[in-house]
This record gives sequence, C-alpha cells and structure tokens, in this order.
Amino acid sequence: MGPPWNFRQSVLGNQIEMDMMMAIEENESLLRVGISFASMEARHRVSEALERNYERVRLRRLGKDPNV
Repeated sequence: MGPPWNFRQSVLGNQIEMDMMMAIEENESLLRVGISFASMEARHRVSEALERNYERVRLRRLGKDPNV
C-alpha cells in the first residue's frame, strides 16, 4: 500500500485562488507553498510574494534588515 497522502490535483476555482493569493501576499513569513495555481496572475503574484519573503530572510541573515 502506498503513502497515505493524497497528491491528486484538483481545480480550486478562480475566486478561491485569488483569496489564497491575497492571504499569501499578506503573510511575510511564508517561504514555500505546495499549491499549483491555474491562474497566471495568482502564480505571478505568489511568486513575487515568496521572493520578497526570501529577500527579507537574506537581509536579516546579513544583518541588513531595516525592520530589526
């Protein structure tokens, strides 16, 4: 028997993707998201938000974080 996880893809719908995208943009600590978005806008904006979060971690590690 295989692992208990369910890796099947499902379509969430545009409004749910937009809601999730907005929640991810508001969260400054997320570095990874295990969701594939169908909407190009959601994919792009989530990618940008995660890049900002990675950059924030990088600057903090280098001691250059202006928000410390």
